[in-house]
This record gives sequence, C-alpha cells and structure tokens, in this order.
Amino acid sequence: MTIEEDQQKVMGYINKFCQIPLRFGQYENGFPDLIEEEKTVKDKSLDNLIKIILGNSRNCVSKNALTKVFETYPDRYRSSLDIWRHLNFYKPDQYTIFDVMDCLFRIQEELYGQFCGAVLRRVFKLKIHPTTSAHYVRDEINTKDEYDLTFDQWKNINQIEKEN
Repeated sequence: MTIEEDQQKVMGYINKFCQIPLRFGQYENGFPDLIEEEKTVKDKSLDNLIKIILGNSRNCVSKNALTKVFETYPDRYRSSLDIWRHLNFYKPDQYTIFDVMDCLFRIQEELYGQFCGAVLRRVFKLKIHPTTSAHYVRDEINTKDEYDLTFDQWKNINQIEKEN
C-alpha cells in the first residue's frame, strides 16, 4: 500500500463527516467560549498546538465553531478528526489531517490512545492527565482504525511520494 492510497482512505472517511472547525467552551450553562484560547496558540509549533488542544480537552467541551452546537464533553479522548477541526479553528487551512496524524504518531510517547468502540475511531489524551482508563498507544498498534489503517501507517502519511 502506498502513502497516496493511505491518504485516499483518510480523505474518503473524513469527507463523510462534518469538517467545520471546533472550538472550546467552558463546561457550564450555555458552554461560553474559552476566550483566552486564541492568544495561547500564537507562534506555536504543530506539536505544541496539538498538546494545547489535548490539554484544553481536559476541562472544556468541544463545540462547532459555526453553529455553537456542543459535540464532546470535557475529559474525553479526542480523535485525529476532532484535533484537526480544533486546529482549523486556530490556524485555518494551515495544516492537513495528514499533518495531524503524523504528529500524533511522532508524539505518541506523550499520549494515551486507544481505538474507541463507542465512536469507532482511534482516540488520544495527554499522559499528563490522570485517567482511570489508561491505554497506551502501542497497545493496539495492529488494530485497524476508522481509516482502515494501523497506527504505524500514520508515520509520514503527510509526505508526498516521489516518483522513481
């Protein structure tokens, strides 16, 4: 299987779902926007942006940035699609889903991860957050995910293959 074929699988999957950016809201009546979030992401690397997003997910809800509809409770694992949608709120069109997937693979030692049977997606959480359901990313390394890929296939998925 080539990187291009893996990318086509990913795009085929995400094109079936909402891609409107997500933003964080406070976990209280009406889920007001997390106001200070915009200034915390300025000039951050992709690795750090993803860690900020996963850090915010500890205490904040995720909601659709356009409709304001609540999507995910605080302290839940987040999928690559969720993370990418949050990233698009902060940095519109700057990163691809493939960049997010490759980054999650690179920083896996800092993450808990699992394939969630409830949402049928590979999901992640920062290790710094205590959890009663700690799953290490490498525990399910051969499990196929929502993209029909193993986690090892995420490595370098953002690369363009060179012709021979």
